[in-house]
Amino acid sequence: SQLKKRLKPFQAQNEVSSFLVSFLRLNKNRLINLKNKLVKNSIKGSKLPEHGGRLIAFVGGDGAGKSTNIAQLKKSLSKHFKTTSIHIGKPPKSWIGFFLYYFARLLHILKANELGLLFMQIRLAIDRKRAFKQAVRLRDKGVVVILDRMPTEEITAMDSPRINAKRYPRLSKFEKRKYQSIKGVDLLFALKLNPEIALQRRPKDNKETLRVRSGQVWEERWDKLYQIAINTGENDIENVKKLILNNVWNNLNQKYLRIEGVGISGVGKSTIIKQLHSHYNNSSTTFSPRKFYNEFLLTVFLNPIGFYSRLFPSNFNIKHRVNFNIEYQEKVIKSIGKNNNKYFEHFILDQNIIYSNVIAYKDRVFNKEIALNNINRITPFFDFIIYLDAPVEILYERIKNRKSISTGRAKDLSFDEFEKFHQEYQNAFNILYETQMKIIKINTTQYSPEDVIKMISVNSFAK
Repeated sequence: SQLKKRLKPFQAQNEVSSFLVSFLRLNKNRLINLKNKLVKNSIKGSKLPEHGGRLIAFVGGDGAGKSTNIAQLKKSLSKHFKTTSIHIGKPPKSWIGFFLYYFARLLHILKANELGLLFMQIRLAIDRKRAFKQAVRLRDKGVVVILDRMPTEEITAMDSPRINAKRYPRLSKFEKRKYQSIKGVDLLFALKLNPEIALQRRPKDNKETLRVRSGQVWEERWDKLYQIAINTGENDIENVKKLILNNVWNNLNQKYLRIEGVGISGVGKSTIIKQLHSHYNNSSTTFSPRKFYNEFLLTVFLNPIGFYSRLFPSNFNIKHRVNFNIEYQEKVIKSIGKNNNKYFEHFILDQNIIYSNVIAYKDRVFNKEIALNNINRITPFFDFIIYLDAPVEILYERIKNRKSISTGRAKDLSFDEFEKFHQEYQNAFNILYETQMKIIKINTTQYSPEDVIKMISVNSFAK
């Protein structure tokens, strides 16, 4: 007590203040995590982007500058738009995640390390998917969401399935399903850094682990349209910041794409649509009834015969089936048009409503006038239509050489029969030129799939 009295004049704070300062210093991160859990709305900014919310993801090895650039981007964007960030690599624990995490910790204490690691990987898969779904919900409200780390096909050393498929096949499938559902970002920045430079920046990290993690990002090409690779070893901090901001602003200023691909069997349409889907990560190729269930149920209610014909298709009810599909697709397009600020994704449709109308006209389900009226009515929804074609001789050779059993009756036709078959389809597709629709016709023998992707990309930017 004597010593306390003598030292009292020299103390900067009283005992209560000293305790609080020490407590805050020691528990700062825990308190921040608690605040983030309790206060879910950490969105900064007030306005919404004109063309909708976005998911902007960052991947990169340790030391590549993810955290720094995410913080800078969030600060810059929040001056203009509602912006937030979510850590997919280290997601907050859900209730089930909380249980699995501490159950795994208990197993480690009990020396059941392998089983504990198994439950930890399941917890991560569940919570990463949950965090991503939260990000999607925010984007659908018009918010710009920045993701710290992201599971991708290109990277397997981090943020990817870990469970041994041979030893635990069911759990491995469960884990993979969770990761496969984490997709649909609008822009992905791959911050590349030479692994040897990464080792210099982070000398205390495990060298082998760092080499593998940084090496995968470093060696990957990152050549899809939504992927932007930046070498943070060659570019200084200001230049990296500028590159990121320029690409983000370009993306925010672009509308989501609305196109449909049509063409006869053998033109390579499925290949091109599949590649487009991979280049536009946040895209749909169909109007799924799961997503548009209100429109689907309304169509069922208004056209029960058509729904029956869809369930039990035959040559006798084709007209009802076609009408049902077109009615449903029109309702979806009308709904998207009314709620354009609700559907923030690209629609790159594979032989959808345009194709349905053309084929209905070809098969005389309804006449040309009805087909033209139907297509003109939905023209405002589409940016353009991709009409793929090729010389009849090439198409015939492609179909004959196909191993797939799903080619249809075209594979069994003679060349003369196929030529007539091809001409019928061409005549039907030619009615598109009588509509108000913008048509981009591409001969797939003159261009590679990569060239076609570039042409479509150029037209999408010229909207």
